[in-house]
Amino acid sequence: MAPIGDKTEILPLSVETVPQSTELDAAPESATQHPVTITETGFHYKSPGLFRRSIEHFAIFLITILFLRVIAVEPYGVPTGSMAPSLIGNHFVKACPRCHYPVVLGQSEPVGGHPTGFCPNCGKSNIDMQEVRTVPGDRVLVDKTIYHLRHPRRWEIAVFMNPSDLSKPYVKRVIGLPGEKLLIKNGDIWVNGELIRKSFSEVQECMIPIFDADFCPPGGWYRRWYSENQEPSFNATATVAPPEWLKIYHKELAIHAKDSTLPRLAGYWQTSIDQNHVEVLKDQFSYNGDPTGNSHYAIHEFILSFEAQFQGSGELIAGINDGANQVRVALSTNDQANVGKFLVDQKLVSTFPHQTLGNDGKVMVELSFVDRRLIVAINGRPCFTHDLPVATSFQDVRSPCVVGARGIDTHFRNIRIYRDIYYRPTGQHAVQKELPIAQNHYYLLGDNSANSDDSRSWKIPTVPERNFLGKPFFLHQPSKANGWGGIKSTRGFQIDWQRVRLLR
Repeated sequence: MAPIGDKTEILPLSVETVPQSTELDAAPESATQHPVTITETGFHYKSPGLFRRSIEHFAIFLITILFLRVIAVEPYGVPTGSMAPSLIGNHFVKACPRCHYPVVLGQSEPVGGHPTGFCPNCGKSNIDMQEVRTVPGDRVLVDKTIYHLRHPRRWEIAVFMNPSDLSKPYVKRVIGLPGEKLLIKNGDIWVNGELIRKSFSEVQECMIPIFDADFCPPGGWYRRWYSENQEPSFNATATVAPPEWLKIYHKELAIHAKDSTLPRLAGYWQTSIDQNHVEVLKDQFSYNGDPTGNSHYAIHEFILSFEAQFQGSGELIAGINDGANQVRVALSTNDQANVGKFLVDQKLVSTFPHQTLGNDGKVMVELSFVDRRLIVAINGRPCFTHDLPVATSFQDVRSPCVVGARGIDTHFRNIRIYRDIYYRPTGQHAVQKELPIAQNHYYLLGDNSANSDDSRSWKIPTVPERNFLGKPFFLHQPSKANGWGGIKSTRGFQIDWQRVRLLR
């Protein structure tokens, strides 16, 4: 089950009202409420003291909060993990013993057995979570008025009463709209026979992390980065060294291409650090615990972000492979010619203008290839979007991304790789054939598709608009244990300020 539970109750505090005089006549000297002095220019009232003003302001604040609580805004707690990682339920969290990446494991209901997790970053398995305290789930503020003003929109999170289970409110993401015919295929959403594509902000709301170079295991990331045309080799008698132009440091890459007229590219490979093999990228999710068997689906939609520092005029290059095509962009570092190149399978498709990459030689680049839509963003601002034709088939992906340069020396830092949500074809509604959605009804799914009770499996698959309670708009109280990564004896919790954010 994936309901929202544990509504946070805000109780009014009792405030004693101090009587106030409303008369303007001269008061006797014994009066203490608002002493008045009569001067030649008229009446001058002495302002109340600091203590009284504080009480009045607190009363006004309390009344405002109670009004908003009843009319406009209501706080909710999230106990389960069907919307992870967007909203996290009750969970365990511990730093990976090898790379120190925060491993988050959802608390099963009821808790049983010996909880173990795995690191999505370096792949370490069997991480013992038994001595880690349970952290309470996220708390969100819900706008109760928004659906009186407009209809629910695709890709936004909503709180509602599930017609298949009216005992408690649920939280899911709106996927299908009234009057549509919806189908889940290859992990994507199809409506009326067409692939639905996300915008840049929608992609950012649905990202699931795969790799973060800042959390580095001992020995570095040398097993993950190779020259583009150099497939990883694990021959015990012959270790293949990287080329001289590629330097792999603890948390960053350096590519020397100042003297090269051809692109020099480093490719990321999903290699196992524990075992000598290259892995297919799949939809296993560390929140759900150690992966088991072959029950996971191969994924093909990725997001790459990094910070680059460079010197000189040349090209900064980044690319993504989705198993059907290799898309690549080359961004000019010449301030006089800010023109980017877009290539598909190494063939130039188009050029596009882009903003200056930075007068200080430092720039943040984000590349998204999701729903067959390429989006390029520089310093957080999208500058180029291109939709590719729908692919009929995908090969398994082992090397999803490349970074590189031509004519410049470049350092790549804060390298992160994400995947999009892969909607699994489980359940019975909209997974084998199109599901018609009635007027004023909506189809909703959880972000944690492998562990979400949603429209795919409900007896009544869609939710009428009258059942919507509101839209979560602010994650105001994500918790973490004092002594992060500590043991059960650690007492108390605090707000995880890094996760406090507005929800789009």
